[in-house]
Formats: sequence, structure tokens, C-alpha cells
Amino acid sequence: RANIAIFTNDPSRPRFTMRVAGRGVPPDSAADIDVRGNNNSISDGDRKARSNTHTKYGDQTIGETFERIYTIRNEGQSTLTLLSDPVSIGGQDPSQFNIIAQPATLILEPGQSTTFTVQFAPTETGKQKADVTILSDDLDEDVFSFRIVGTGSPA
Repeated sequence: RANIAIFTNDPSRPRFTMRVAGRGVPPDSAADIDVRGNNNSISDGDRKARSNTHTKYGDQTIGETFERIYTIRNEGQSTLTLLSDPVSIGGQDPSQFNIIAQPATLILEPGQSTTFTVQFAPTETGKQKADVTILSDDLDEDVFSFRIVGTGSPA
């Protein structure tokens, strides 16, 4: 967003100002990250855990673990590069989740995919929330994140 000012020699209106806004979009030929759980796309920034995308882990007994595999796919027209150890866990309860396997492939040509695995290992009872973050060179989703939720149940 910006303001454009045009100065004139008109004594009744020596300055004309207008507000403009725009948004850049990546070219059609750019890389485009698509993250899937249970073969369903997960939206970047999704804060709601869902069963159909495997972002909702459900109940897990304390001391036991449960793993989910997610797929990263390049839906774009050029190479997608993931940064070294691109997947991390943060947010409210990151200690309740672990990255078991980082993506084996960091360079994805158009149409190629790789996977990573997240483990829910509750040490506390109740709802546990964390955010998964994936770093890449995608022009508009270079920091792709989504929420995961599980519930720790007493042994």
C-alpha cells in the first residue's frame, strides 16, 4: 500500500493524493509446495487440527507413541528446494511431538514428492498443541506451517 501525490499548478488543488495497493504473485512457472496428510492437502497456516489430514492425533496413553507420515509435493513448474532439516516443531507444546524422519530428498523437481514423520509422545495429560514448520524456497509459502493436536491420556 502506498500513497501517490501529484503536485500541480492548480491554485485550488495544488496537490492530488491517491491511495494504491497491490499484491505480487509468483509466476506460473514457480515452485509450489503442497503438504498432505492422509493424501489430503493441508493449508498453509491452518490452525485447526483435522482427522482427514492426520493433523489431529487423537487420544494417546502417556508413555506410548503414535506416528503420522506427511508428504511434501512440488505442484509447481520449477524446482522446489527444501532447506537443510526443513521440518521443525514449535508452538505451545513442542516437547510432546518429535520429528522422527526429515525429508530424505531436499530437491524436488515438478511433480516429485518426499515424506517426513511426526511422532506424538505425550508426557502430560490433556490437549497438546504444536506447530509444524517447513522451510523451502517457495516464493509465497517459504515458511509453511500448520497446527497438530493430540490428547495425552493417563496410563
